[in-house]
Amino acid sequence: MADNEQFSGVEVVAAASTLYTSKKEPRFELALEGAENWRNQNIPLVVVDSSAAFNDGATWVADALTKRGALVLEANEPGIATQRIQAIQAGISGGAEKVISLEPEKTEMAKFAGEISQALNRHAILVIGRTAAAEATLPSVQLHTERLAGWTLEQTHDFPADALSGGRGFTAEGVEVLSQYPASDPAFNNWIYLYRTPLEAREQGLSIGGIKVDLLHPDSMTKQEQNDPAFDRKRYNQFKLQLDYLLTRSDVDPVARPIADAILAAMSGLTAESSNAEFEEQIDRLEDRLAVFGYRYE
Repeated sequence: MADNEQFSGVEVVAAASTLYTSKKEPRFELALEGAENWRNQNIPLVVVDSSAAFNDGATWVADALTKRGALVLEANEPGIATQRIQAIQAGISGGAEKVISLEPEKTEMAKFAGEISQALNRHAILVIGRTAAAEATLPSVQLHTERLAGWTLEQTHDFPADALSGGRGFTAEGVEVLSQYPASDPAFNNWIYLYRTPLEAREQGLSIGGIKVDLLHPDSMTKQEQNDPAFDRKRYNQFKLQLDYLLTRSDVDPVARPIADAILAAMSGLTAESSNAEFEEQIDRLEDRLAVFGYRYE
């Protein structure tokens, strides 16, 4: 647990979660660079790490991040949602006013901390999206799926732009809503927390906003992921998982229900056994069909 007084009087802290099994992993090196950038900005970084559990108890990930100024906590429960929520909660319980939640490999996020903090003066939860220039640095499949899904969520749920960007900002009020998320449920220990939490916060009368920053995708990650079938499949699976959940919710805008239905129909035949080519073909068809609703991929 973080010291309850550790961040007293601190305006904003950063929160991330990690799991690495190789020192040669490009994302590990980027996470270390990112930690140094937060330290150089004098902004505390809380990292919840589960690497030791997958490395026979070895603590080289935690040790390296600690050396670079991060407060590293052992994961209470490994997982995408459980770890990130633990890190975010540690920032607020430690006395911080606001938390910037991010993927640790996004090394340049610290540059935008002041801008994000100012936006959190107006909103309880903030979607930290990317400018068009930043999006253009993504691997092509990720750019393709995230632009389409982001546009879809703008239409169907009035989400801020680029909702599939993993960055989020939280005030203490926003974290209170986040704490209600069922992260320990295996069906929800995934990226769904990025979307369900803002929707529930809005239902509770809190303000949800968005911001776009020039958060470039690290070049080493783009080179590693471009044209890699495993990474492409991860993006396709994310697209299906997130939209299958969000487009079946009862709060889809009735005006945009035809958009939701078109996507759900296209995705219904895709399974864990479907090939990447089948996913790509269905998404291409979707884009053609959604053009009548104003969607255009650029």
